[in-house]
Amino acid sequence: MKLVIVESPFAGDIQGNIYYARMAMRDSLLRGEAPIASHLLYTQDGVLNDSIPEERQQGIDAGLAWGKVADQTAVYIDKGISRGMEYGIQRAISEGRNIEFRSLPEFESDLTIEQCNKKYLERCWIKSKFHFGAKWYKTNREGVKAIESKYIKSPLNYVGGKFKVLQQIIPLFSNDINTFIDLFGGGFNVGINVNANKIIYNDMILQVVELFKNLQTHDAEEVHKIILDNVTKYGLSRSDINSYEFYNCNSNDGLGSYNKDKYFKLRDDYNLNPTWDKFYTIVAFSFSNQIRFNSKGGFNMPVGKRDYNSSLQEKLKVFVDEIHNKDINFHCGDFRDLKVGKLSDNDLVYCDPPYLNSTATYNENGGWAIEQENILRDLLIRIHNNHGRFALSNNLTTNTTLQKWAEDNNFVIHDLTNTYSNCNYQKKDKESKDVEVLITNY
Repeated sequence: MKLVIVESPFAGDIQGNIYYARMAMRDSLLRGEAPIASHLLYTQDGVLNDSIPEERQQGIDAGLAWGKVADQTAVYIDKGISRGMEYGIQRAISEGRNIEFRSLPEFESDLTIEQCNKKYLERCWIKSKFHFGAKWYKTNREGVKAIESKYIKSPLNYVGGKFKVLQQIIPLFSNDINTFIDLFGGGFNVGINVNANKIIYNDMILQVVELFKNLQTHDAEEVHKIILDNVTKYGLSRSDINSYEFYNCNSNDGLGSYNKDKYFKLRDDYNLNPTWDKFYTIVAFSFSNQIRFNSKGGFNMPVGKRDYNSSLQEKLKVFVDEIHNKDINFHCGDFRDLKVGKLSDNDLVYCDPPYLNSTATYNENGGWAIEQENILRDLLIRIHNNHGRFALSNNLTTNTTLQKWAEDNNFVIHDLTNTYSNCNYQKKDKESKDVEVLITNY
């Protein structure tokens, strides 16, 4: 007999929802299943009070603990999908449990099973890639690629950038976001792909913020022309119109030998007189298109093997077009300046801070350590206590106290295990295996 967790609404029309939940239980039993509906069990008089947020959360967590032995989650959709139900769906995805959307013939619904499958089960598709392994992925490769291709990739290459795990992260965000706050915006891979009424990008690197502000005030063709003017002025390579042989180079060794002196001239000019367009031009020609500043604030990445090629041009165009399509506010500031009291229930704060095991732009000069980590955790607790929502990206391998902190506060840990193989030279402990996670308070 299949063990099934039943998800249906409870808050609001309580009596009507209790009746609906009982009908859902009956439907499951008639299917030959062994269902549990914790919202019926724990909300009985004398057990837990659903009107008290702490007790309601305790009941949700107790019900979801059954997920360790359950075979399936059955979501009954006729009365809509509440936030508690979404929490259960996300938990099922995180734990790799099968989800089935159901409708009872006695009820009329504004939702269809097809709509719910499209909205939610894409998450299961991606999660299954990690549960069923390489054979499953090979069989379903085209489907996975189709999902991955819908996301926009930043034209900036940040260490630990989240593009490779967007297909896991984005579906775990809530679906009713008013304002999305990307608190450690970096290359903006996450925020640019979020569906929200308004997006606030924040980062401490002023040069990056100024770049994005200028991309917002110039259209894609204008940006492209300005970058090409810089390329021409400094005599840098153009592999978009010439072959590698034209520059006495080959694709294996790259264009660095041709561009080196020209690049250093551009880099020196930028450091003397920084402008947004010179900044992006040196990034386009820098090692792995990455960003790094020395202790005096000078850009100091070495020359790279590639240039402002056709692929990077297309990436930049798509990115700029999307910036113009969304309501985005670019802000330069410290994460500690976030006004928690001004957050609404429908806002979401996303945090992708520097990891304690890396030397990224923030912390290569000692800018991020356990002190900042603890300040961030206190900030997240304040968001939670203020009934706000947050999602935190991090790594459990070297952030050794993070899992206990999350569990002590009843936060949800979603396993997104991933390694940044192209950036391992930046990792302090190169032997350990990354355990990439997203921690949410919903």
